[in-house]
Amino acid sequence: MREIRAILSDLGLPVLSMKEAGVDLDIVEDGKTFAENAKIKAMAVWKQTGGIVLADDSGLAVDYIIERLSGAEGKERSARFVCNIAAVLEDGRVIQREAYMEGLIAKEPAGNGGFGYDPILYLPEFGKTSAELTMEEKNQISH
Repeated sequence: MREIRAILSDLGLPVLSMKEAGVDLDIVEDGKTFAENAKIKAMAVWKQTGGIVLADDSGLAVDYIIERLSGAEGKERSARFVCNIAAVLEDGRVIQREAYMEGLIAKEPAGNGGFGYDPILYLPEFGKTSAELTMEEKNQISH
């Protein structure tokens, strides 16, 4: 999202948060996929502003959680974290992209103020679960 914001800013197109745009919506995310929920959020804000809107939805793909053998340690559980970004252009066209990140699931959820609602994803490059990341670490990998 940061890259998209930078591109739009370079083009002189404003990108505002919902709060900055004066939009106060209680958006019901009733889609069946992250893509559907990202689009629902983006379209709801677009209908209020008519401007360019970016929204995302992300979480663990629960149908992807697998167990694998890892030597003496026994089984490890792996999961796929999914992030979908929806952009609604001023004319109402929607562009969406989805990215995936695979990782081990921590043995026990830890920390608070987690990474979205998915505090159990273990990130080996940080040596901890996503819930244990500092805000600075989250910003290194988020969006």
